[in-house]
Amino acid sequence: MNTFLLLVLLLLPILTHTQIPAVCSDPDSLRGSICCPDTTDGICGSDAGRGQCVSLSLTDYDPSSSDVRENWPHYYTQMCECNGNYGGIDCTRCKLGYYGNGCTQKQVIPRREAGSFSDSDWGELSRVLRLTRDYDSGYKVVLQEELPGTENLETTNISLYGLYVWVHHYAAKDSLDSSIVPPKDYAHSAPGFTTWHRYHTLWLEWQIQGMLEEMGESDYHTFRFPYWDWRTEIQHSSGISSNELFTEG
Repeated sequence: MNTFLLLVLLLLPILTHTQIPAVCSDPDSLRGSICCPDTTDGICGSDAGRGQCVSLSLTDYDPSSSDVRENWPHYYTQMCECNGNYGGIDCTRCKLGYYGNGCTQKQVIPRREAGSFSDSDWGELSRVLRLTRDYDSGYKVVLQEELPGTENLETTNISLYGLYVWVHHYAAKDSLDSSIVPPKDYAHSAPGFTTWHRYHTLWLEWQIQGMLEEMGESDYHTFRFPYWDWRTEIQHSSGISSNELFTEG
């Protein structure tokens, strides 16, 4: 797998239906519909003021809906609400753009254009993206559709790379509403195309920063994807279509 292939993410058909945090995938959490993990600083980090467990305002799940994504199967009615610049399922991380003790240090790094990347830069990006293929995402994907709150879900672990591909694949599936002819891919053929993909890519960037932090890389918070101004040439061999970017060699 190559750098650009990892960025473009060729989508494979995956027979899964949703994803849930692994820390809240145990029968008790699912039975009680609660995802408020207990940390060293209390539930949701409440003892340290990082967050608190709150009830969610959710619409009722209608299993008869022709497209389950219109009425997402909510497995939890209570989750952590993080304070300030804290983030994550249990409020133990910093939100994207912040780091340090108390998540008070703001990190502003200009996003570089891909044409300015050297061979060394491409090699580093490839190294990091390869790590995501074996790094556990902290989520489980559900292999069958179930009603909310069930404790008998069939799930499996998924890598960070796999989760990114899966979420994109799930969002990009054609609508299942028979009244929409022809079926529409709302992730790509609708006004939300740029907005949704921008958030999705930022989410992956944030997850990769967390991966690098856990691996002990001190500059984890500086990781950024490049952007590509298609009007410019990529300074790498024959450019954007070079074998070095699209193959192992």
